[in-house]
Amino acid sequence: AMTLRHVLPQDLDEDGVQDVLAVHGGDGLADPAHDNMYGRLILFSGRTGKLLRWMATPDRRESYYPPQVTTGPDGRKIIIYGTGGNMNNGALYAISLLDLYRKNVSNTRVIYRDPVKGILNPAALADITGDGVADIILASMNANVMAFDGANFDCLWNKSFPAMESVASLAVGSWDEDIIPDVMVKYNYGAGFPVYEYEQTMVLSGKDGAVLSNLPIDSITSQSSPLAVSLEVAKFRLMND
Repeated sequence: AMTLRHVLPQDLDEDGVQDVLAVHGGDGLADPAHDNMYGRLILFSGRTGKLLRWMATPDRRESYYPPQVTTGPDGRKIIIYGTGGNMNNGALYAISLLDLYRKNVSNTRVIYRDPVKGILNPAALADITGDGVADIILASMNANVMAFDGANFDCLWNKSFPAMESVASLAVGSWDEDIIPDVMVKYNYGAGFPVYEYEQTMVLSGKDGAVLSNLPIDSITSQSSPLAVSLEVAKFRLMND
């Protein structure tokens, strides 16, 4: 079992201390129809560690996805989380923080459901539509990189890389001439986790998912995520005395 945590931006139990959201992994070998070893979203008091609320994953699958909190167009805090594993199908879900706290489980939204493999990699949250709301860019283990509108969860674009698996998160940066953030993604080719033959790194346009750069194939595969660093180049003028 695995527990992944996120410190929440607000104090749900009003005790003056920010609270904590955790995802407990569950068991990938469990039968979701009969076993109780499913993943759970759990809210803890940040001051005492007291259990405030918990909710089972909607599909009763395991979860390895680090929970993320984003802000919707109406200002509500939205929890993004995924379910499933490398052998089980799963989905990417969204529920408002208050709905989770109030146990309004029926208000859970399905952003994307994968029929073959789970959603393991945390999404990149970046505004690629220019509306001031962070959008969701996801590299699935099942060979797809997808972008979803953070305002309504509509799919903006979907780029497929057959026979490849991603076990890493995305890096956000600016690699082309427009003002829309782009993403770097790493995919592994092979028989399937954890046996791979090589690794491929690509930069995709945030606008439409087009491949901007296809870096040379690396025969050494890894599970590390790419990183992007933004630098400002200072311009100096030499002056003579």
